[in-house]
Amino acid sequence: MPNLSKEDRHFALFRESLDLDNKIEWTKSESPDFLFPLDGKLVGLEHSELFLERDYPLQATESIEDDILKFAQVYANSKQYFNTRTKVIFGNVKGLREKQRELLAKKIADTVQSKWLSSHREEYKQLRFNMPIEEVKSIYTTFIPPNIGCHFVAARAGWVKPTATEEAYKAIESKSKKLKKYRKNCDEVWLLLVADGTNPSSLLGKTDGIELVKSLHGFDKVYFMFYITKYVQEIKTVY
Repeated sequence: MPNLSKEDRHFALFRESLDLDNKIEWTKSESPDFLFPLDGKLVGLEHSELFLERDYPLQATESIEDDILKFAQVYANSKQYFNTRTKVIFGNVKGLREKQRELLAKKIADTVQSKWLSSHREEYKQLRFNMPIEEVKSIYTTFIPPNIGCHFVAARAGWVKPTATEEAYKAIESKSKKLKKYRKNCDEVWLLLVADGTNPSSLLGKTDGIELVKSLHGFDKVYFMFYITKYVQEIKTVY
């Protein structure tokens, strides 16, 4: 049985990210998961959730991480650093006092800025790196357009189930098999992939990390959503 309440939450975030204020109609199983009008068209959206492999549990303790990243946010904005969406997976930060939290926040923000200074910057490109300190395990940072401010977020989750490439393909195949039926109801059918913070196209990719999902499976548009940062991006077909 699908988790309808979870799908509703995912879709609400997706709708919000695309400024879709339309009334949503939940449909029967032979139709897409969601139908909504957009620009004079009836659009169908299918939902698949992919959990990508993690070799450690994501951790959070009380509100220390959030405090650190609030400092990082303010500091990065004051320095007019590059606009990013950055997820920090913390290690042991118990016992850090306020001054120590501020220093760690500045170190995180400075490190993210330094990585982008030494990298070829492209909109929505993602970097992953580790810091050689026990307080931080990993950092995921995405370069975003200048009109969007910096956003730092702490990872909060338990163990994430590994998903093999074959299983990921099966999840999409199960949706695409019904496309002929869906097209009786819809002008367009979109696929929404929900992952835990990593672009699923890297799991599915053949050309520059982007899988030719639309041409292989017949979806008109394919989106993925970072479950933790709530960031949505369309996967473009690349030849």
